Amino acid sequence: SFLPDYPVILIALVAGIGATLADITIFSLLKGNLKNEITKVSRIASVKRVLRSPLLRLKSIRNLVGFLIIMSPFPDEIGVAFLSMTKMDAATFRVVSFAANVLGVYLLVSAGTLLY
Repeated sequence: SFLPDYPVILIALVAGIGATLADITIFSLLKGNLKNEITKVSRIASVKRVLRSPLLRLKSIRNLVGFLIIMSPFPDEIGVAFLSMTKMDAATFRVVSFAANVLGVYLLVSAGTLLY
């Protein structure tokens, strides 16, 4: 357990760097062929309903949903897909991904310290 030996912020920063590197890899792969993947997946009825939602047409809502998914313990791929659909450039994505990952890890580790 790292909790007694290292400060929570250090754990969050190191974990955030590693998670951001993984997210950058996913983002670069999605940016290239996202349109083809969305076309294939959008044939599913439930996905059609989600993608046609009036809320998800707003770029700011898609960014917020992507940020919250990356910040959460859920798989980052879904959040990265939401952010790549907004035509976000790579530099902005790196900052957003790092912030979401650090904040998410910080909150989880802080909750862990309360239980420890």
